[in-house]
Amino acid sequence: MRMRLIKFFWGFFFLFQISAWAQNSIYLKIQKDGFQPIRLLVGPFTSSRLAVDVRNIFINDLEFSGLFTILDEQKLTELLPEMNSKAAAVENLQAAARFEAWIDYQDSTVSLTGHLMDMPFRNQIFKKRYSSNAKQIRSLVHDVADEVVYYLFGERGIASSKIVFVTELNQAKELALVDFDGVGLQQLTKSGTINLSPCWAPDGLRLAYTCFKADNPDLMIYYLKYGKSIRRSNFKGLNISPAWSPDAKKIALTLSKDGNAEIYVMDSDGNNLRRLTNHPAIETSPSWSPNGREIVFTSDRSGAPQVYIMDAEGANVRRLTYEGNYNDSPDWSPKGDKIAYVSREDGKFQIYTVDVNGENRFRVTDGIGNNENPSWSPHGLSLAFASNRTGRWQIYVINLDGTKMRQLTKRGNNYSPAWSPNVGNF
Repeated sequence: MRMRLIKFFWGFFFLFQISAWAQNSIYLKIQKDGFQPIRLLVGPFTSSRLAVDVRNIFINDLEFSGLFTILDEQKLTELLPEMNSKAAAVENLQAAARFEAWIDYQDSTVSLTGHLMDMPFRNQIFKKRYSSNAKQIRSLVHDVADEVVYYLFGERGIASSKIVFVTELNQAKELALVDFDGVGLQQLTKSGTINLSPCWAPDGLRLAYTCFKADNPDLMIYYLKYGKSIRRSNFKGLNISPAWSPDAKKIALTLSKDGNAEIYVMDSDGNNLRRLTNHPAIETSPSWSPNGREIVFTSDRSGAPQVYIMDAEGANVRRLTYEGNYNDSPDWSPKGDKIAYVSREDGKFQIYTVDVNGENRFRVTDGIGNNENPSWSPHGLSLAFASNRTGRWQIYVINLDGTKMRQLTKRGNNYSPAWSPNVGNF
């Protein structure tokens, strides 16, 4: 029986990998039944060139956030022949706010002046000038969109966030990075071997992951600024499923150095290793609570993989999931009240969420194909995941209620997405 479980773990592991008041306010409002996104009127973007493209990026950023209903003033008024009719139509749209912008290009620099006002009184909420290298125009627009979210909801948006994932390249599996809207694909590692389970540090500047380059699954830290990796844990056997603590001082991970897959925690520099679990079962896939006091993880101590929660010191272990005979890959919401995980049903894996007290289990994905490796957006309202619903494994994003699913990657096979913290500035 024990040998079967060990083989099962290895087989499943490789299959799975390969195959503050304002914050609470925004989350609670969008979770309530009958929540209505803010109606935002987007006026013209004036520019000598690229105004249409820039405006479309801005609109897509806000639509993807799940917080807005975008009213395109330009399209609406084009349907009305008379100026008086246009003005009356705009006033009757019942928009909560209006945004317009002016764009100026000078040599290699682009500047965007954004103006946000309330409606219908048109009181100024903010008017600000943004500048960047013209090649970074997308990043500039993402920052503008995030600031609109900040002024209207009290926390920044997710347009500047990124998603890292594992991509197949020839015979290797490398880490790649893409903007939250699927644009700007960038290969990170070039090790020519297997790299798995990327996990973001809270500062958005580092990634923990597992690499097989030295013929052992070692834990590595990748520094995005330098494009370099350093080894942090290379015990014989598994050094897998890393998870940063919210204060970035610790990393929880799974090690098999003592003969069994158990969860340990170490300082982020690799020192002060401590064992948290001590059970004959296989324990893996840790994820920290936002306050750093608890860790959710997977264990087969009940006879099949289920989701459990324990204190950050390893005490007070309690079982979270009871429905479904195979539950794995838990990820704790940044809001703290929900956990996303995968559950097998009818021979396929689907994404679920459940409250931290085990109540309100909800299936997010639609049952098509296998859907795995859920990862929360920074604002806790969307999930990234991998799915083979089209015949190949690709990365998708979906709202918590199962709506507005978007496919981010299109080529090859891609797995194990991890959504970054907010990394932009304004």
